[in-house]
Amino acid sequence: MTRTPHDAPGTPVLPRTRPERLVHLLSRWRYAFLALTLLVTIGLGAVGTGVFGKLSGGGWTPADSDSARADTLLREHFRSGSPDLVLLVGAPGSVDEPRAAAAG
Repeated sequence: MTRTPHDAPGTPVLPRTRPERLVHLLSRWRYAFLALTLLVTIGLGAVGTGVFGKLSGGGWTPADSDSARADTLLREHFRSGSPDLVLLVGAPGSVDEPRAAAAG
């Protein structure tokens, strides 16, 4: 909020731009805005509690992908289920190097 040279020192400065008007409005009605925000958050939280049963855990995986074939193989041969923990390890070089094969 800026003063023009013609404004007297005691004159209240009115907001001139849109952001200034928004800040002025929100600071003037801060408790009402806070209460409204809290009510909307609680209301949407109550409405959204039923959505968890409708959400799936993952996306669609093509049957001919490597990961789908590996999952089928693991299920058939080792009776595995969904993993509880996934460990991602990175190393320089390729997995086909003799050093990687020796490490297992």
